[in-house]
Amino acid sequence: MNEPSLRLFFALPCPGPAAEALAAWARANYPGARHLHPSDLHVTLAFLGNQPASSVPRVIELAAGLSLPDITLKLSITERWKNLLVLLPEAVPDSLLAFQTSLQERLASAGLNVDRRPYRPHLTLARGLGDAPVSGTPPRVAWQARQWGLYHSVQGQPRYQLLANWSSVSGRNSLFAH
Repeated sequence: MNEPSLRLFFALPCPGPAAEALAAWARANYPGARHLHPSDLHVTLAFLGNQPASSVPRVIELAAGLSLPDITLKLSITERWKNLLVLLPEAVPDSLLAFQTSLQERLASAGLNVDRRPYRPHLTLARGLGDAPVSGTPPRVAWQARQWGLYHSVQGQPRYQLLANWSSVSGRNSLFAH
């Protein structure tokens, strides 16, 4: 009998007010696309892909030793990546790159198969853009990351289920008017 597997990733969740504003903007500007549920909006830190369900406690244990540094994300640049509508940071914080590298190295040194592509932090807003051109100005959002977590993909909406999360002590969220 085959052990069930889970599609796992670590991410910084987009806070509620910012996620709601971004989701509303994407629905209004790209009505034909498949939109992510606001609670699914996140910036991926490490993608593990399909892993045996029995590995989840080990993955959680590996991540639990990392402390989230001060990371302030400011996202306002939209791009099309194939059929995805993504939102990119104005500048990638050094603290984000250092944290993501530490997480990747920890997971890889434990023998986990992690995505080896160069890290490009982004937030996916919609899939299935079809021929829709990327246009319009999204709300400029910024937040200080105050938590990160381990998620797995499930069927339905919302699509991502939180398996474990870790908080920082000094987190603030904000939504900037454009």
